[in-house]
Amino acid sequence: MSFLALSDDELALLRFTCDLFFAEESPLYWMEEAQREPADYAAAYHSLVGRGIIDPHGFRITDDALNRIAPVTECDGRLTLVVQRADGTTTQSEQWLLDEIAVSYEKVADRHVFGPDRDQDEVVEEFARRFVPRRAGGDRVQLVLSATEMLALGQLLEVAKADQRRDLAPAALKRAFAKPPPADQRPPTAPLMPLARRPVRARTGALVEDAVWDDALRGLLEKGAAILGGGALWLANGLLDLATRPLGERHTIVRTDFGDGDWFVRETTFVPVEGSLFFLGPRAGGIAVEELDGERMRAALIDAVGPLPRERAGGSAQRLSQLLVRQEPVKA
Repeated sequence: MSFLALSDDELALLRFTCDLFFAEESPLYWMEEAQREPADYAAAYHSLVGRGIIDPHGFRITDDALNRIAPVTECDGRLTLVVQRADGTTTQSEQWLLDEIAVSYEKVADRHVFGPDRDQDEVVEEFARRFVPRRAGGDRVQLVLSATEMLALGQLLEVAKADQRRDLAPAALKRAFAKPPPADQRPPTAPLMPLARRPVRARTGALVEDAVWDDALRGLLEKGAAILGGGALWLANGLLDLATRPLGERHTIVRTDFGDGDWFVRETTFVPVEGSLFFLGPRAGGIAVEELDGERMRAALIDAVGPLPRERAGGSAQRLSQLLVRQEPVKA
């Protein structure tokens, strides 16, 4: 892997050639705002020519160099990878996007360091090397949950992890759901439609007292995340693995698209579990929790790093202005 390292003066001279456009979202926009010029034009010029970054005949950036720099200065999106280790420490790296070409960038000492330019397939391959998909056959966890169901599942996994049990007794459920759900997950006090048309579950046979939590738990039962038997609630086998087996490094990929007047954000998390790999992220109709084999892992990575189709903008992405609080939906 080769890197392109430039000083402030060299980058300022490239700005002076007028071949670079600086978007406001770029980490280098400060250079355009300050109208930064080289302190020593001649030294910066000879250094760039000597390294093949400027063509001396046309006094312009060469195509190879422009392909490495433009996705950072003229970016229309960003990929952020956050890796959380078992000890709780995190690392973060970023790649900047222009027309689906990705380039890493970081400031190291007094140098601006640009990585190689990669297309989507190369980015997917880079991320795929971090994971080992599920190889075993049999049933896989494949759920699409509402936000409240996702919160309820997180609570169940916490109990299963603490007790190291697949079966959760009624008393354990009541303790886990004693506190009401977050205010933004509760239904409005004023009905938005006539009462006769509002979907309301019967309270007979309720699992817990709070109606919102009870609806969420019944939704998990209907979707196969758990079953009732022997007076207890039993988690699906794969979900028990997610709660109790050793976890690897958790990788969260955040794709941010810089739209006109707002940003669109998608967040996808990959959780390696001993013997399997889980995906947590947006799907049409809700939030997916899915075990991934090799084929599904690649499809999930393409969705995580690829462009957002216009018709999916409402379901798979959120405007940055809507992201008031970011919560980890599943604690395992």
